[in-house]
Amino acid sequence: MSWIDVFWAHVYDHRQYGWLLFVLLVFLSLLTVLSLVFGKSGTTSYTISIVNLGLILFVGLLVGTLFGYSHYRRPNE
Repeated sequence: MSWIDVFWAHVYDHRQYGWLLFVLLVFLSLLTVLSLVFGKSGTTSYTISIVNLGLILFVGLLVGTLFGYSHYRRPNE
């Protein structure tokens, strides 16, 4: 069994935490959007909110890809 198979087996075994991570990312994105709506454009906090939104979207895409591909890759048992 190669290291990549072991990696995907670990990802698949932890799929139950995917919903928890999804809810956390949605909550953080809502807080970020609120700070973007009510913040003043051009301030440091507004810039940090934009960077934060980018990080949240990147992590969400990465986690979604990992969990989606692990489901696709899972051998039939």
